[in-house]
Amino acid sequence: MIEITQLPDNVMVLRVVGQLSADDVDHGAKALKSRLSGNRNVGLVADLAQMDGMTLEALLTDLSYQRNFFGHWHQFPRVSVIARGGMQPLVARAVGAVLPQIEVRAFEPANAEQAIAFASGRERVQNPDP
Repeated sequence: MIEITQLPDNVMVLRVVGQLSADDVDHGAKALKSRLSGNRNVGLVADLAQMDGMTLEALLTDLSYQRNFFGHWHQFPRVSVIARGGMQPLVARAVGAVLPQIEVRAFEPANAEQAIAFASGRERVQNPDP
C-alpha cells in the first residue's frame, strides 16, 4: 500500500506500507505527475521504513514510470529516503551518484521531521543518517 501526503513547501511524502503493488506504483506516479504540473519543483520524501518488498509487476511498472520521468528529474532537487538500515540507504546514495543534480539523503524513521525539512529545502542537513 502507498500513502501520499501533500505538504506545504511543495513537498510530497510517499509512504510505503507492506508489499508494493503495480497499482500502488501507478497511484504514486499519477500523484507525482499531477504535482509536477506547471514545471514546479517537488521535494520528495520516500518513506520506506515499513516496506516489505515489491511484486515483479510493481518493479516493471516502476521502471516504466522511471523512463517517463527521466526528463523531469531536475524538478526533484531534494529527495529524502526514510528507511531502517538495509539496502534503501545504499540505494539513496547510488541515486545521488547517478543523478548529481538531485541531493539525496537517507534518514532513520526517528528523524522523519528532519527528512521533510531537508526535502523542502528549509534545512540543510549536516550529518544525515548512514
